[in-house]
Amino acid sequence: MKKLSRPFPEIKTHYDVVVIGSGYGGSIAASRMARCGQKVCLLEKGKEFLPGEFPGNLREAAKQMQFNKGTLEAGSENG
Repeated sequence: MKKLSRPFPEIKTHYDVVVIGSGYGGSIAASRMARCGQKVCLLEKGKEFLPGEFPGNLREAAKQMQFNKGTLEAGSENG
């Protein structure tokens, strides 16, 4: 399966619509705009996982997480 994300240098200089965050609402908004013929850029913090690439246990999953308490931060910046 091919990844949907593109490296930063491949981002175009202009889009009709930019959606930030691809949670459920962001994904639906981007999809609807694209189906209306708009050129859409969907920006998201984090890493794209394909089926079979998801962490298989808590130790592997923790490497992909960020933990915050007050001013303390631990873990992946993209978590």
